[in-house]
Amino acid sequence: MNFIKTTFFVNWLKIVFIIFIFSVPKSFYSQCATAGGALASICQSSTSAKMGASLVAPATGGTWSGGAGIWNIATDVANATYTADASESGSITLTFTPTGGGCGAADAITKTIIVNAIPSIPTINAGGATTFCSGSSVTLTSTSASDNQWSLNGTSIIGATSQTYAATGSGNYRVIVTTSGCASAPASPTAVAVTATPSAPIAGSITQPTCAVATGSFTIDNYQVAKTYTFTPSATVNAASGVVTLAAGATYTFTERTGGGCVSLASSNVVISAQPATPSTPTINAGGATTFCSGSSVT
Repeated sequence: MNFIKTTFFVNWLKIVFIIFIFSVPKSFYSQCATAGGALASICQSSTSAKMGASLVAPATGGTWSGGAGIWNIATDVANATYTADASESGSITLTFTPTGGGCGAADAITKTIIVNAIPSIPTINAGGATTFCSGSSVTLTSTSASDNQWSLNGTSIIGATSQTYAATGSGNYRVIVTTSGCASAPASPTAVAVTATPSAPIAGSITQPTCAVATGSFTIDNYQVAKTYTFTPSATVNAASGVVTLAAGATYTFTERTGGGCVSLASSNVVISAQPATPSTPTINAGGATTFCSGSSVT
């Protein structure tokens, strides 16, 4: 019997408490929701962390609002997220309006989120020809004075964060600008083409002048008709064969120029000796009669 009375009394208290909760004016409570921790800043068009707020009885629900962006599960006080609009920036106030148990607009809570602007897309200006020989470079300049990051063929170049970059290799160069953790779209690529500078040319076996031939000669190793060969001092090159004819008594060097305009280092010295002198015609003097009997001789 006592057990029945006790159970009845407990259930009666529960009913009274429920009636109390839903009938007492909201003003009896200090708040209907708590905001939770601060929100980290985001970039335009990006999504925030979860709101992290919570309901306080007697509130049973509510809705997030505010900003020009898009709310994701706005009716979830804790797990709602906010995606900033591409046009908004600065400090944005986000509001949660609780409902239930007499809670309403007067009991709304707010949180502030900072939306950082995405930088404008930079432009690259080349300070010279973008096609050149190895060993040279071209200076690329971003229209952004700071916060740059240069890349080559899609890979960031370590340490290349200045407004200018000296490009020495072939490929597509781009730059992005990042401020407050927000990155621009990459600049349109600037293509750089580097042509290899040829190795110093080599002279083949040298033929020196003779008494009968006043010039020396040699054939250029790996001779190519499409290339241009320049001699110091000047010499004559057979364009078909690559045979070079050189005056006697001089030292020559020569360079090789490709169709792309790249000039090699000079060759090793090619030394052509002086033409040897032709001896004078000798005279024979007979020391006696040149007609004599066998067994004799003449000097």
